[in-house]
Amino acid sequence: MKEKIENTWTKTICEMLKKEIDNTKYEITCLEEVPYQVSLTGSINSYEQTKPMSYQTDLLIKEKNGDSFIPRIIIESKYKEITTHDAIVYSQKAESHKELFIGLRYGIMICNIKKVPLRLLRHGRNFDFMMTFSNDIPTEQEWNLFVDIIKRNLAISSQYGTIVNDKWKRKNKNFKCMENNTIFHIF
Repeated sequence: MKEKIENTWTKTICEMLKKEIDNTKYEITCLEEVPYQVSLTGSINSYEQTKPMSYQTDLLIKEKNGDSFIPRIIIESKYKEITTHDAIVYSQKAESHKELFIGLRYGIMICNIKKVPLRLLRHGRNFDFMMTFSNDIPTEQEWNLFVDIIKRNLAISSQYGTIVNDKWKRKNKNFKCMENNTIFHIF
């Protein structure tokens, strides 16, 4: 029952977010499987790729790239509570996905909770952002902050991917600094 409520809430947020993001560039989906591991069989000189291992994600924002897509943001969702076990498992999923997709940003959103639980701060080290909503429908202040976080993380993911892809193409662009900036929003 709780999972059904959680999925319904996630789909509501997904539909709201579609109105805020450039739909010509991005697609937003819910409950989609995203690969986290690709295995190779054979030897170094002759190998075959096996079917990728995938995890279902709650909300996925992907950049359109011809007939394929680039995962830019994955957001896991929880309804009313998050356990220590949830925090550890979701953080591990984030790490696995990020190892496969360069520049992928990963977040978690929790509905009907007033603040980010300390257990999530302790065990959620692989999240790029954590957001709580006090009710099923976010307040205007919560929603504006969430949309701003999404847009900033889309830009970061895209820039990160460009830097890495340019390096592979030997179009070296040197940068002097990279900063992971943690901001705590209190209201």
